[in-house]
Formats: sequence, structure tokens, C-alpha cells
Amino acid sequence: MSSNNYQVIIVGQGIAGTLLSYQLHKNGIKHLVIDQQSEYGATRVAAGLINPFMLKWGRKVKNGDEYLQYADALYRELETFLQTRFYYPTAVNKLFKQGDRELWEKQMKKRKFADEVELSDRDLSAEGISSKEGYVSIKTTARIDFNVLLDAYRCFLKSQSVLLEESFDESELQVNLKGVKYKQYSANQIIFCRGAWESRSEMFPQVEFEPSKGEVLFVKCPSLNLSEIISKDIFLMPVEDGCFKVGASYSNQCTDIKPTLEKKEELIRKLDSFLLRDYEVLDQYSGIRPILTDRKPICGFVGESPLIGIFNGLGSRGGLMAPLYSKLMSIDILQKDNLLGSFN
Repeated sequence: MSSNNYQVIIVGQGIAGTLLSYQLHKNGIKHLVIDQQSEYGATRVAAGLINPFMLKWGRKVKNGDEYLQYADALYRELETFLQTRFYYPTAVNKLFKQGDRELWEKQMKKRKFADEVELSDRDLSAEGISSKEGYVSIKTTARIDFNVLLDAYRCFLKSQSVLLEESFDESELQVNLKGVKYKQYSANQIIFCRGAWESRSEMFPQVEFEPSKGEVLFVKCPSLNLSEIISKDIFLMPVEDGCFKVGASYSNQCTDIKPTLEKKEELIRKLDSFLLRDYEVLDQYSGIRPILTDRKPICGFVGESPLIGIFNGLGSRGGLMAPLYSKLMSIDILQKDNLLGSFN
């Protein structure tokens, strides 16, 4: 196989492209990753919360246990592989509003996950958090520093000379019965992992995107000694040296990628409803979440011939679901059996 011939080309190096690349690497599949790094990529802006629960409804995400078990194992494996720390098991304390406690008590009895959560009436005001109605502590949660993960894996790709740092030009893609060719690079298959960018592409007109813009604040509060994540409409997530991420906002208006004053004020208002300490807003970030109209991830190939694939639509739970879907997608590629189904 010549230096410009690959088995697979992956377009995009967010969480989907990164994990798919790692799965192929583990299986000895020669592949090329094409990606132009962007500060507005959804993965880089995302909080990186790994949570198998729907906090508003007091129940688990469908297949949440399976997602979590595999995600935990894969991220720990990747930390060892990259010799980099980015995965932090951390409890989430959901602050109750009126009626929440009764909902969670009912769901805990009905769904039998009491060993994973704990109800508490402990007053957190001395720690800087207003918890008048109590809270539920979710033990099976974690946070990922996506930027550290993506940067470390990008360095690995560069070390292997399998990263092409440029924006993908669709006009340069050629497809025939034998495979695909992009400029001077040829492959058996090409997989698009471009997140919300795909909604502006003509590659997959049959896929209906409904992207959502999210904004996050980066704040400093040295007097707040917090090791767990706080959730009440928004999250307050400790990251480093007295700094925290606050978010995230939601908007279907994605015409402008830049952060807005409106969402900044909204996040500050929600944060002030439970944070009892003074803080300083250091920065504000925004990104576009890749969401499909049916709110389900998409992972498969176009039509009968497995030449052009897509791995997308992970939305706000990408950190939780991407590991298992990347494994299934890699099996699909290895077996060329289209396990996840094609679409037309």
C-alpha cells in the first residue's frame, strides 16, 4: 500500500472522528484524518459531562448503563495510550426545585437505581451553594477535558503522519466502484465526522439536521472550594485553580456562531440563583451542537455500497455515547457488513 493509499479516510477530528480513528488504529486499519481545527467546534466548547441520567425527569437515558460502562473503559484506556489525564469521575449534585424530591423518590423505587444516587438535605450554604430544597447526588458521572483529549490525540496523529490539516473540499472528492479519492489520497471508504458542519453540506441531503447553538461561561471564584458538579437548570463545573465552566445555553438560532450578550446574561442570572459567592466572568465560548430532527445519532453508510459513511448527531451527550458508537462503526468498517444500517 503506497503512502497515499489508505483503507479509510476520516473527515473531522471532534469526539466522533477522534474515537473512530482510535478504534481503527487499534485494529490496524491504515487511515487518514482530514481536519482544520476550529475554536467553534462543538466538542471543544462542550462541558464534557458524562451523565447517564436525565436529571429533569429522574430517570436514565435509554441504554445509559451500556453507554457508561463502555465509555468509562475506553476513556481510561485512552488515557494510558496517550499518557495524558483528561477523564475525571466526578459526582453531579442536582439541586432540587419544588416537587423534584418526590419525583426522584418515586423513580428510585420504580427503576431501582438507588445504589447510584443519594438524596440529601445537607445545607451547602457554608460551601457557597444555596440548597434550600435539598439535592440528589449522582455518583456515576464524570467530566472530560475534551481540549486536552483532542490535542493529545492530534499530536499522536501528527507523529504518525496521518493528519491532513485543511478544510475538506467536497469538489475534490471522487467516488467510483473501487473506492474514493480526495486529491492525491485514495481509500476504500470515507467517513464524515464533521458535526454541525454537515448541515451546510450537500453530501447527505437525506439527513435532516436541527443544530443547536450552545454558549458557556468560564468564571473564576477562588473562594469556592467545590469538587463536585452542581446542576440547577445549568451546570457549574470545577475545572482548575478556582475556575469553573458554567452552561450551557440552548438556541435554535445558529446564523451567528459568535457568543452573545443575551446568553451571557441568561447564564449569569441562572448562576446567581444558587451561587452565594462573588465571581468574575473571564471568558465566553459558543459552539453548534450536531443534532438531528429525531434527536438520534446517525452512524452508517449511504445506500448499498459501503463507500461513504457518516458518524454524527451525538448532540449534548456525545461524550457518553460516542465511545460505543465508535466501536460499532469500526466493526461495521472491519466487517463491511453495515451493522448499523444504510440510508438512502
